[in-house]
Amino acid sequence: HRGLSAVLCRVPALQRTDGGRPKAAFLLGSILYYGKIVKQDYTRAMQLLSPLAMPGAKELMAEMYYYGHGTARNVLKAEELYQTIESGSDLAGNRLREIQEEREKLFKSAVNAKESRRYKDALSMFLEAGNIGYAKAMIEAAHLLVGNDDPTIKNVSFAVEIYEKNIEIAGNLGLKNLAGIYASGADGVSANPSKAVALYIKADKLGKED
Repeated sequence: HRGLSAVLCRVPALQRTDGGRPKAAFLLGSILYYGKIVKQDYTRAMQLLSPLAMPGAKELMAEMYYYGHGTARNVLKAEELYQTIESGSDLAGNRLREIQEEREKLFKSAVNAKESRRYKDALSMFLEAGNIGYAKAMIEAAHLLVGNDDPTIKNVSFAVEIYEKNIEIAGNLGLKNLAGIYASGADGVSANPSKAVALYIKADKLGKED
């Protein structure tokens, strides 16, 4: 395997010539990813595969993001890559379904925890589901941060941040919560009466539409 090791050592040179020599980079990246000929090295595999546009490279990159191999787990990046190759990859289609199932399972567990008054557990799971792309879960997390029977998890400024980022799906309750916070200010959030009025009006209109 000495010859192969010598080639692997020249990876930077391969990347700099002939437009990056994508086929060579993909071959070496795949070898490092699977670790069947040389020692498995996800970090070096990712360095080689990340600039490549070919579907095979995107699939391996998506897998590394999905499982957190060679990088922190990032389901959103994995999902984005899977979506670009979904039409030609059974694996991508399966992973996209798994991601959605993971979101729904976390959300359901969070709702059950909330109903059982296990607010810390509920908050943790809502945030986890939100961080992998379930925006509705983030809104539920914000509701908990504003009002529940456990003062140890109250965090108004974080709730405001979530509501503001997801204002279009905040719903009647979210808009009213946000308006109430801006009406008088709270926990480091400055009062903004005019914004509070606008939010109350928006919430009232939304309530009538519902």
